[in-house]
Amino acid sequence: NTDISVTRNLNYLKEPTTNRLARGTRGNTDASDPRVSGIVYEKLENRKAGQLEIPTASGRSWDEPKTSWAARYPYNHVHQTESGHVIEMDDTPNWERMHWYHRTGTFTEIHPTGIKVEKVVNNYYDIILGARYQHIESNDFLTVDGSSETLIKGTKQEVVQGDNALEVNDGRYYVKNATGEIELNASDINLVASQSLTLTANNVNIVKKSAENTEKTVGNETKQVGGNYKVRSGSYSINTQGGAGIQTGGGFAVNATDSINESVFGLLPAAQMGYGAKRSATLGKIGFECTDNLISGGIEFIDREAKLVNGFNYDIQSFIYDTVSTFIPYPMSGNQFKIRLFHEWVARRPHAINVLIPKQGYGMQIGIEHSNSAIYGIFDYTRISSDVFINYMPIKKLPVVIFARLKTLSVYGENIPAQDLPAITNNSPIYLMGQNIFGINESIHLRGWNNWRLGNKL
Repeated sequence: NTDISVTRNLNYLKEPTTNRLARGTRGNTDASDPRVSGIVYEKLENRKAGQLEIPTASGRSWDEPKTSWAARYPYNHVHQTESGHVIEMDDTPNWERMHWYHRTGTFTEIHPTGIKVEKVVNNYYDIILGARYQHIESNDFLTVDGSSETLIKGTKQEVVQGDNALEVNDGRYYVKNATGEIELNASDINLVASQSLTLTANNVNIVKKSAENTEKTVGNETKQVGGNYKVRSGSYSINTQGGAGIQTGGGFAVNATDSINESVFGLLPAAQMGYGAKRSATLGKIGFECTDNLISGGIEFIDREAKLVNGFNYDIQSFIYDTVSTFIPYPMSGNQFKIRLFHEWVARRPHAINVLIPKQGYGMQIGIEHSNSAIYGIFDYTRISSDVFINYMPIKKLPVVIFARLKTLSVYGENIPAQDLPAITNNSPIYLMGQNIFGINESIHLRGWNNWRLGNKL
């Protein structure tokens, strides 16, 4: 507290009324040694208490500037109050200053070069009822020994044209946006966690334009999905240096629109006389079903020579040919151009028994043949065929198979060889291992029929 006195302070007896600071004497507050007393000395000592080597975020440090007091009479204009407040306007050549000093040690000082030093020994309140504009042409350093809080009730926008580094040495970094969204937009984003990385969301959508060789796990990895797990890709490849296993609590299905290839090198099983490949079922059967598609065709340039064999003459070791056909017109000979296209689709399990007595399966074959004399030869016609079959076991435990087949054959055009027309004959069809050995020219013989009939549709 300030002592009210009507007389001068006894410490200043026998001194001019001009303030000591104005006279260039540092000890302006008492009669002790001026080199170790007064506000100049106090300011130099106070800066040593935590105001030297103040660290910055970049690892550098700075100090509170020393007071630039070097007053000489009569250039320093000083006003000092009874409690110790001081105002200085110093015009000492080359040491021009302005100084506002509170008795507690709070001060503002402007140095000769224009440096401004503000020091507050207690709380600092800065209240602005209007807008605030700040422009720093050089650098800005802020060091807070305690905590720092910023509340912005409106919108905040920061633009950093250089690097922006944020470092949390101890504690956590927390960003919360309960109702809005957080967006990170950059050419490259790197997330590095020394312990763990956790993403929690109701829905996680990751869109990658390209991610080749970008997802790597050095150790083990476990992925747990409570619902369905689906992978859709142009192609999918799995390559492991060790073994691979798939275990399901339900069924397991593999569907391929193209082929499925399995290959087993089997070096270790061969050395141990073990299985190279093995499939086992604890309960139930193991079955294979095949849906086979085959597209075939060709282009032919033929010199057709048709003859009816009537027998073989052993004397001359030659066939005997007829010149007249009993049932059909005489077969035609001549050059022929033919283009063929067939599509065959069969769905049944691959099994040796299917060659002899198929128990199941179905399939179809569609074909077209075309001859054109404008390209080569003398024949102009088109032949279209279709063949559909089904084998069905109504009761698997009984040796009963229902077989059904539907075949059609149509021929259109002019100058059609008689041997290529559809016909019902009295020749018995010949099959080898369940297959018609004559291909598309299958003999059609109705049971109990002993005649011939030609046409263009069958």
